[in-house]
Amino acid sequence: MTQGGRRAFRPEGPEERIREQAFSRIGWGLLAFRLSAVLLGGLLRTLTAGRAVGPVLRLAAELVWYGVGLGSAWRLMAPLERQPFEARPVRPGRLAELWCMAFSGAVVCSRLTGLLEELLERNTGLVSRDPTEALLAMPWPILLVQTCVLAPVVEEVLFRRIVLERLRPWGDAFAVGLSALLFALLHGDLAQMLYAWVGGLALGWAAVETGRLRTSILLHALLNGATVVQALLTGRAALWYTVVLMLAAAVGMVLWLFRRETVLRPWERSFRPTELFCCPGMLAFLLWTALSCVSYLE
Repeated sequence: MTQGGRRAFRPEGPEERIREQAFSRIGWGLLAFRLSAVLLGGLLRTLTAGRAVGPVLRLAAELVWYGVGLGSAWRLMAPLERQPFEARPVRPGRLAELWCMAFSGAVVCSRLTGLLEELLERNTGLVSRDPTEALLAMPWPILLVQTCVLAPVVEEVLFRRIVLERLRPWGDAFAVGLSALLFALLHGDLAQMLYAWVGGLALGWAAVETGRLRTSILLHALLNGATVVQALLTGRAALWYTVVLMLAAAVGMVLWLFRRETVLRPWERSFRPTELFCCPGMLAFLLWTALSCVSYLE
């Protein structure tokens, strides 16, 4: 089997060894994506000699990071065998349903995150910084480009195309669940993890159900946009907008409870979930995640 003129990564040996090498490559790819941001951020601070970095220069740095990081991740994971999506027709209103489900889960997870942060502060005196606060302080045009264009495109290509397609040989349900977990861990801070996890579940579900990457990109952009618009609005407009969002969240919760149809194939191969994180690449990625979370504590 070849992919783009290259032979697919099909190691010989027992199933356990094949899984270890595949999951390890995915872990190394995600680690390379994040380390590129660290290295380029350090280079930017060196070049600016500690001076304040303007929003335009910061956006340009993000573009470079996304390009280098995504290229590095793809280079490490590209040889793995993958199962491409099959495009399916999307009935009218389905995207709105998926958005409501994702947003309702995000509301619940945001509340749980607040409770966990309060518990952490009460018992340890530590507070977990939220990196999105600095992002929201940027000028709104650059903020919208960053959160509603760049991040959705790059993150969906990475997770709902590169990663998800290479996990699908083990079943769609497994692929969506693990890709969502890795998506949450990639954020590297306690403030966003639960939100990113439930969002990743909805985005992965949308990618598998529709077979179209642009669907999950649009859904991701709409989710980010809802949060950004809420932060930008003030006064009566902010109040009415919040009411609309809460109604959408209520609809989403009903859909979570009563929606039964699914296109996700079940877990098809028998192995212990603990095997996923016992390979070198995944262990290295988990170590980075732990260190990143600690760095946000103060």
